Amino acid sequence: KFVRLNSVLMTPVQASVEVLATSAELSAKPGGTATGDFLVTNHGLESDFTVSCTDELAFYDSLSPSSIHLTNNGSGTVSVTFKVPSDAKEGSVSTVTVTAQSQKQTSSVNSAVTQFVVLSE
Repeated sequence: KFVRLNSVLMTPVQASVEVLATSAELSAKPGGTATGDFLVTNHGLESDFTVSCTDELAFYDSLSPSSIHLTNNGSGTVSVTFKVPSDAKEGSVSTVTVTAQSQKQTSSVNSAVTQFVVLSE
């Protein structure tokens, strides 16, 4: 007996995350501090996201919150604080990367890249 089976294409649903720098410019004088805000938006399934930050010149000090729960199409703001050493050279530029990654679907990850500038005193 011949039986025809229709194949069904299954596509896994994934979380999709977007990270945007909302501060126009990140900058501070030597010895100063600055805070930049980053908007994390979830375009996929509800998920908890781990947020991290790196920068080339190690001005990164703290990030809050480091974990954020977002529903579908939900957004949240993450604040990142930077401390510039007093001996930092004016005009120095550090590339800052803020990354959000889904804790459930680790392939759902995205970053915002911006620059931090050391101002003259």
